Amino acid sequence: MPFDSDVVVDPDDLKSPERAAHRRAVDVVALAATRLLGPDFRVFCDLNWYPNDDAGAMAPDVMVLPSAAVEASPRSYRQAQPDGEAPIVVVEVPSDGDSFAAFRAKAFRYRDLGSVAYIVVVDGPRHTVLRLGPDNTEPVLWIDKPIPELGGLSLGFDDKTLVVTTPTGAQAASADGLLAIAEQRAEAERGRVEVLEAQLRALGAEPQPMDSGRSS
Repeated sequence: MPFDSDVVVDPDDLKSPERAAHRRAVDVVALAATRLLGPDFRVFCDLNWYPNDDAGAMAPDVMVLPSAAVEASPRSYRQAQPDGEAPIVVVEVPSDGDSFAAFRAKAFRYRDLGSVAYIVVVDGPRHTVLRLGPDNTEPVLWIDKPIPELGGLSLGFDDKTLVVTTPTGAQAASADGLLAIAEQRAEAERGRVEVLEAQLRALGAEPQPMDSGRSS
């Protein structure tokens, strides 16, 4: 995977081969969510989830769980008790040829299990983002709207390409693009710190260590 190891993919449970547009969309959403949500949450791609409804496992394209709900290197997520935590949010990106009706039905199952579901359609003639949460009786349009369950990330389109926008306004259409933006910001911050330290030395003061932070 082209991003850091906080986003976990179970190599034994990967789905069938996907179109490049599908994989690019999944990767950039997962990476952006990982960086925005922080250490209290974990983001997984294609990890088998075994709910408590006896209807079989599911493997959402993107799934967010509280860090305390999963072990360090899970091969799957099993809700051990009837009141076990459901994922906070799941994101599904139908591939070309997938039945939208099937993904719609899957979204209702996610909702009934207690998760907020987003369907991101990047293939086909109509590109859209739909949300189905506990407060929705039907999926609602969610293009270019902040997604609170993903740290305020919003999803939109540039022509036929999915574009993620972070709360700081950073935009990217791929995981590599998002990493490049983060590196540019880190480099700019390093330059700012160097200028401040030079100014302090010119004044005869001893520079103090500064935390440059990290943002996407």
